[in-house]
Formats: sequence, structure tokens, C-alpha cells
Amino acid sequence: MRGSTLGGAVVAAAVAAGVVAFVNAQFYPDRWERTRFAALVQVEKNLANPLALRIARSGASFPLVVEHVGRRSGRRYETPVAGAAIPGGFLIPVLQPGRIDWIRNVRTAGGAVVIQGGRRIPVAQPRLVPAAAALPLLDERWRQLWSRLGIAEFLRLEVAVAPPA
Repeated sequence: MRGSTLGGAVVAAAVAAGVVAFVNAQFYPDRWERTRFAALVQVEKNLANPLALRIARSGASFPLVVEHVGRRSGRRYETPVAGAAIPGGFLIPVLQPGRIDWIRNVRTAGGAVVIQGGRRIPVAQPRLVPAAAALPLLDERWRQLWSRLGIAEFLRLEVAVAPPA
């Protein structure tokens, strides 16, 4: 029963976001793109992210959680992301290049912590890489998915190596 309630909430949120998007597209076409992005951010922030964090904290290996520090506030944040482990690090698709605060936070700080399957993994050397360089590093299922979605850029994070004692 609990799963059906959650499913109903997800459907209701999706319908609400669709109605907001439709109304804005019809009556405010000049603000359509900005408003659509803002509506999607609110659905993600208030519905999808808390659900994904709950799943990730349960010890599941997907989604990943990126712990980072706000570049202005200094506050600690946890952001669930779709990402894949690669040899020596992680690749995370960038869906809205230049518009994602957590990526700016990680790049400014020079690193973060990735939580995967309940393990905390310090990462460093964040850099944006084009899909042509990233896709060959992924296993077939991720390569196909992200190619079909048209992902053009990825955030590459390297596992941080502890300095010698």
C-alpha cells in the first residue's frame, strides 16, 4: 500500500508540473524556458531528491550522493545524482551545462565526497569532459542510455589519493 501512495504522489507531482509548464507555454512564451526550468527544479528539489536520498542512504549502489560545500554559504549539501563508477573515479552526466550549482560548488572546492553503496569516497580533480571522451569509459548500459539521451558533457571525478604520511 505504501508504494501505491508514493506512486500516486509522483504522478500528481508530474501532472502538476505539466500543467504549470503548459500554462506558461501558452500565456508567457517569452518566459517559457526560464519558467519550465524553475518548475523542474522545484519538482526535483521537493520530490525527487528526498526520495533518491532515502534510496541512496539505504545502501543501494544507485543513485550516487555527492556531498559538497556551498561556495558562498559554506553549508554542507547532499545531492543525489545518476552517475557511474569508472576505473579510478566517477562520471556524472551534466544535464544543464552551466546551470547546476552543485557542480560549481564541487569545481570551486576542488573535490567532494561521493557516497556509493553506503561507502564514503573522497574525490578530487573535478573536470568537465565531452561525451566523446567519457562514453568509451562506461559500460554498455550507461553508454547506450546516455548516448540516447543526448548527454554532451560529463563531470569526471577522480578518487582522491591520500598524501603519504
